Amino acid sequence: RSEISARLAPVVKYSTNPGRTATMNDWDAFDAGVPNHWQLYVDPITIDLDLFDFADIIGDVFEEAIEDALSAALWWVPDWAMDLLLAITGPLVDLVRDLLDIGDDLEEWLSNLLGVSFGIFDIILTAVLDALASDYPLIEFEDPVKALDGVGPIVPVLVPIEFVGVDVTATELTLSVDIGD
Repeated sequence: RSEISARLAPVVKYSTNPGRTATMNDWDAFDAGVPNHWQLYVDPITIDLDLFDFADIIGDVFEEAIEDALSAALWWVPDWAMDLLLAITGPLVDLVRDLLDIGDDLEEWLSNLLGVSFGIFDIILTAVLDALASDYPLIEFEDPVKALDGVGPIVPVLVPIEFVGVDVTATELTLSVDIGD
């Protein structure tokens, strides 16, 4: 078992296409295939990679040992009753996992608090991902966005994007977009 924990920050950038000249309007750029772009990047602040997550490895062995012991001792119990017994022992297994993971959780908490990765491998991994993440956007879309294809006498419709914002909470990531005239 392995575990990776990361603290990332969203970064929104506006990229001006170098092929678009100063005399081009949105329609000219659209026709020439040189639109500008809104880009969403991630900035890795801290990364914690545990190649061997000992808390989960030992927790899996402990959970399997309990299942094997109960199955051997209570082989005559119906499956539904065995499932009930295993559900009752589940919190015990979770407690063992949590107790074994206290050191790693403390390290991750301190890493997030200070904004730095601990351990030489984590520092190198954070630096490499930081270099890669700054060059490759996670999401990219054209500005203006084509909202309607032109078919026959109907002309295509382009919608300019004036602002893109990202808000991150503990439970969700919200992307907000302001549409221009």
